[in-house]
Amino acid sequence: MILILLLKLIMTKISPQEHKNRLRQDLFYWMNNRAKLPSGKQYSFKGHEYMEQIAKHHWVPGDQVFIMKSSQCGASEYAIHWMVWMQERNLPDWQGIAYLFPATEQLRDHIKARIIPIMEMPEFAKNLKNQNLRFFRYNDRPIYFRAAQTRRDLISWSADAAVMDEFDEFGDPIAAVDTIAARFNHSHYKWILGVSTPTYPDIGIDAAYAMSNQFHWFVNCFQCEAAFSPLMEVMSSDFESCVTRDDKGKAGFVCPHCGKLTQTNGAKGEWKLVNKGKDQKYGYAISRLFVGQANLDSLLEKHEDAHNMQEFYNSDLGLPYSPANARLTRSDISDNATGEDMALGSKEPTYAGIDVGKKCHYFIAKKSPTGEKVIIAYGIVPFDEVEDILSKFNVKILVIDLRPYEQEVKKLIRGRRGWYASDYNTSSAVDWYDFTRADIGSKGGSIRVVKNHRTQTCDYLIQQISIKKNWIFPKQAKSDNVLIKQMCASQRMEKSEQDTGEIKAYYGNGGRPDHYFHAAAFLELAFMANRSSGFVQAGPKFHT
Repeated sequence: MILILLLKLIMTKISPQEHKNRLRQDLFYWMNNRAKLPSGKQYSFKGHEYMEQIAKHHWVPGDQVFIMKSSQCGASEYAIHWMVWMQERNLPDWQGIAYLFPATEQLRDHIKARIIPIMEMPEFAKNLKNQNLRFFRYNDRPIYFRAAQTRRDLISWSADAAVMDEFDEFGDPIAAVDTIAARFNHSHYKWILGVSTPTYPDIGIDAAYAMSNQFHWFVNCFQCEAAFSPLMEVMSSDFESCVTRDDKGKAGFVCPHCGKLTQTNGAKGEWKLVNKGKDQKYGYAISRLFVGQANLDSLLEKHEDAHNMQEFYNSDLGLPYSPANARLTRSDISDNATGEDMALGSKEPTYAGIDVGKKCHYFIAKKSPTGEKVIIAYGIVPFDEVEDILSKFNVKILVIDLRPYEQEVKKLIRGRRGWYASDYNTSSAVDWYDFTRADIGSKGGSIRVVKNHRTQTCDYLIQQISIKKNWIFPKQAKSDNVLIKQMCASQRMEKSEQDTGEIKAYYGNGGRPDHYFHAAAFLELAFMANRSSGFVQAGPKFHT
């Protein structure tokens, strides 16, 4: 027996050179041998077994890995270790790495609390030449620390790899990925690691994950031993349907195979590819539903006591969350696509809303005898064809986006009694829309402008379509993915003002086109402008 043990030790012992090579090539091996926590303790995968396969990812040039995570799951530690490991690999022509964080103050706190304590340990300090809160020189290569508050922050460095930490809080997360990738034009490696707690659906890390090869963590039921993904089950139904208590009050997860309660936290599992995405993009979804340090009892208690369901879904489940009526859904459009085929023109007076850009997106509508807004046509045309469309459909009341082609829009509407330009604003006002005249006395007549609050205009549109079901779309809309995606792109979000701490609501699109959504908002304003004089006074402040 002793001889067998000695033989195993001899067979498993590796030479110093092989050890050195494995440290360079294998992050999993490196973390088991060199990774430290800020406290000074050796890093361990115990309780974080789901991180092992991620650490074993074989990085080839051009790879991007995105981790959508709950709080306190070990992913932030992984990102720091990945950064240090990359610097220690001594890869040919290595230019360094960037570590990006949403805001300056939070980045500085993060460096002081979680990075500097590791770098000052003797085994790492010997490789550290320079150190401040924007730049380290480690192993004779730079580490750039930048806040992603402006585009300048994202382009003021050149490197081979980047960590995007909590990048849902970046100004435009998905666009930031492309901006960062552009910093790798002369790189042989071009690596990106994105790590973030999600916020809203289809934005930030959720959008990045959706584009990736999607991996989910599967565990086996303790009762029937069948494998399932706890997170996928919650995503396909809801938390209340998946996590409940037994007769003794113990929380458990309802197995989708046998229907019995089982435990998922710390259970042995494996990552499985559930959806093929873009080449060289890999996404992993980590949740406290299976993290070893969490348990279903505490999660169920948090859910029952939750005053902020968004925070529960984001931080505890690791899932994006959209409150009711914060955005339109596909069914809001397809279920209301009960109208006729699109018209080619109209002899009767109509209403129109137009969003202006490189291409102009428009809606043409009439009002039914029972008050619904009936869309008779929609489409996309160049700006120089807008006037022909308005003439063809006999548009009497129009609201068109004032910008970015302000002068062209003013020329189009000047002297037209029922045609208005929308001047979006975000300032506080008693009234959320106000129709006024401008350029009075100018040659060719005055122009009419509606000054409308952006957030409340979008709130009102969602109320009309989603809650009151007050829109009827033509048949074509049911299967028009371009229309549906753009109508569902805008999401109501909240942010805290840095100076005052005041919570303000706004609409964002996560970098996705939302031109039809704003054309629809302008159409709602056109219906409000329908008075015999073609001119109305201010409307009351609106809240959902």
